[in-house]
Amino acid sequence: MKWTSIAAVLTVSIILHACSTSKKTAKSTKTQIGDAVTEMAEPVSNITLSDKSLSEIQKHLIGPKWQMLYKVGGLTGGDREEYQNIYITFHKDHIMRYTGDAGKKQPAKWEYQRDIFTGDSVIVISGFENWKVNAIENDTLRLSDNYYDGYGYSLIRSR
Repeated sequence: MKWTSIAAVLTVSIILHACSTSKKTAKSTKTQIGDAVTEMAEPVSNITLSDKSLSEIQKHLIGPKWQMLYKVGGLTGGDREEYQNIYITFHKDHIMRYTGDAGKKQPAKWEYQRDIFTGDSVIVISGFENWKVNAIENDTLRLSDNYYDGYGYSLIRSR
């Protein structure tokens, strides 16, 4: 096994362990937008999402605008790219990606896939991206590519 693969597995293991130590539960509120009522989770400091149901994950992600901060990983495990002025909103059937004021709609499917590291069945937002939903840590959303040599992404709830 290559050292980069070992480093990636260890990094994911540490993040997942840190996320699983949180005992907080999320509260939710219902918001009416037009005729639709959407249930959104109130912000929490730490919550593991990788072991939650699809509806629970969607309560935390759908609704708010998330600012992309950076991604880390890649072939060497040490690549890092900072994002400037990029925002994401999650919806049930698509993702809106904003760069400044310009928005681009990208197809998305919330589905169960086999986690490449654990073999467990986890929720992945697939389509243009292939993001595994990991956790919210100190109000930072943690996503990761569900393939080898992928990236881990950090997003914060936009104000």
